[in-house]
Amino acid sequence: TLSGNWSFTSKNYVPGRTGEPDLSMNAPRQKFALGATYRNALTDFSAALRARYSGGFRMLDGVWEGRVDAFTTVDAEVGFRMPGAPNARLTLTAQNLFNDRHEEFLAAPVLGRLLLTRVNYVF
Repeated sequence: TLSGNWSFTSKNYVPGRTGEPDLSMNAPRQKFALGATYRNALTDFSAALRARYSGGFRMLDGVWEGRVDAFTTVDAEVGFRMPGAPNARLTLTAQNLFNDRHEEFLAAPVLGRLLLTRVNYVF
């Protein structure tokens, strides 16, 4: 399966008129993601890869004012039925696979790689 999305807005920051505050959507003008997923229904094996881009933007929110830089991340995932447990499925996910350390909002924590495991069991 191939997937993708793209979001574009013509304005994300509007300077205020004299005596009025500036207005910011606090979001990038454009962002997009592309992904591919493979799934074998017979063995219940799956693998996925996704790239995500978010443009930079000027942020203005109360006392927080500044610039959020653009970033690109790649996520990967693999899932399979656990040997010896036909009702259990293990999924391993790496978000931000290449550890591109970035902020997605001012005053938010700097994000790096995130590794997750999940076990699903069907009763």
